[in-house]
Amino acid sequence: MDSTELVARYSYWPNKLNYCGPRDANKLILDYVKTGKGKRDVEAAIKQFEAVYPYLKLIAKKNKLKPFDAGVVEAYWLGNSLLKKVTDKDLREHILALTKRGLLKSMAAKLMDNLPSGMVPNHLFHVAYVGCGALTKSVKTTMQNIENCRISWGVVKEIKLGKLVVKHRPLIKRGKRSVFGFSKTKVVDYNKFFLRSIKLKDTVSLHWNFAVQVISKQQLDNLKKFTKHNLKILNKTL
Repeated sequence: MDSTELVARYSYWPNKLNYCGPRDANKLILDYVKTGKGKRDVEAAIKQFEAVYPYLKLIAKKNKLKPFDAGVVEAYWLGNSLLKKVTDKDLREHILALTKRGLLKSMAAKLMDNLPSGMVPNHLFHVAYVGCGALTKSVKTTMQNIENCRISWGVVKEIKLGKLVVKHRPLIKRGKRSVFGFSKTKVVDYNKFFLRSIKLKDTVSLHWNFAVQVISKQQLDNLKKFTKHNLKILNKTL
């Protein structure tokens, strides 16, 4: 799939749930996934999402690439080496810039002052540190919402009509620390146009309990690596 479809796929379900982005952008996204038509309209819609596009611009700028470059898109959602170019100073400036997207100035100041050194600007940084819902006010930053909003992964155990049963390890609170719990199964939504040839034992990425795509071993390794990287720093800070 092209990079526009990739970023759009991860934006699809939270928009359908009315959590972020312009109204009914999910319809444009689904049509693009189905037909490959309407790329400019989809990219225009993505630029209006409160969080994702500022992060794409940040990663792109630090790597001298364009925001919709495939590597940039994958860096934000799944993680890759492009994230390493972003410094603590860049992240503080980025947090300040998010006030133009809905982040309260008082919250931005607190986040900038308390920023742990060494974090990378993947989706988990926004969800767990800035706070899911901090820009849109559509949801509260609870542990359950962090778990739902982060990009997680699961192995397909059963395929139903519009549903998958996946085995995964949820993120839970243990004291003040965020850690992975024991493996469990859960039912998630999926769309046949997103997963046209889904099969048992595939590993899928998950966003708000929606299966976004089948991911490769390398993508899974990166997702695990950069998820654990930011969690380790956050837990040390606590």
